[in-house]
Amino acid sequence: MAFLLLLFLSCICSCQTLTAELEHVRDLTDKDFNTFTDSQHVRVVYFYDNKLDTKKDNRHEKTFLPAFDKSCKVLKSYHVECAKVDCSMYPVHDFCVRPAITKSVYTFRRGKELIELLLDSMFDLDSIISNILQIVLLQEVPILQSITNRRHHEQKNIGKKDIVYSYHSVIGTYGERILFK
Repeated sequence: MAFLLLLFLSCICSCQTLTAELEHVRDLTDKDFNTFTDSQHVRVVYFYDNKLDTKKDNRHEKTFLPAFDKSCKVLKSYHVECAKVDCSMYPVHDFCVRPAITKSVYTFRRGKELIELLLDSMFDLDSIISNILQIVLLQEVPILQSITNRRHHEQKNIGKKDIVYSYHSVIGTYGERILFK
């Protein structure tokens, strides 16, 4: 009996870590999700499920959520707002039913999903900020992945803009964050 009580308390405590002490991450419901994501500025949403066994299914929360909260504080100066949705309480249609929903964060602008960012690439403060700033600046700082894209971009901007190139073998580093800032 004592074992079951201890197991129950550990489940409660592990579920609370998903929502406790996040100052800069807003809690969303299924009712205010559309209003939040329908903004001209980038919105970042993390979906989680308190009914899942957090030790088995949500390995990233112990490191990701505190870094996510700190990142959201920094990103506010770029008009980026962050939120989280508990799918066990507020099943946001089209998102909470996705497999492995807790393995990513989702970005939105003007009510449309932009890109899914895997938590594996968002492992600390710098990587989270770099990944999200890349989305914020995507219109102004395009990602050119081929020589053809680069040449087209150069032709389009001759006499109009200066172009600065930067090569990154890995994204989400401190150096990339500094470049984007």
